[in-house]
Amino acid sequence: MDPLATLTPEEREVLALMAEGHSHSGIAGQLLVTVPAVERHVTGIFVKLGLGQATSSQHRRVSAVLRHLRQWSGSRTGSALEDGRVSAAGRPSPHGRIAST
Repeated sequence: MDPLATLTPEEREVLALMAEGHSHSGIAGQLLVTVPAVERHVTGIFVKLGLGQATSSQHRRVSAVLRHLRQWSGSRTGSALEDGRVSAAGRPSPHGRIAST
């Protein structure tokens, strides 16, 4: 079973906002919930996606967002994301490549 399919509707909403680059407080403001509620959803997302505590929080967040984007946008955009033709937000990158930071 696809781990993304196990997410609750609220966790999917939080993950989508994470993919847009929102902070926990930004997500809380968008969803009209508390920051601790967002943190509980994020923890649930990490657990369900198998992103354990051994990984740093930032890497787990990026991994969760990438999984979301791959499912949401299908294999075509997933491939484009992997080879740099689209940004992490799913938009085409300028000049066909993502600038490295």
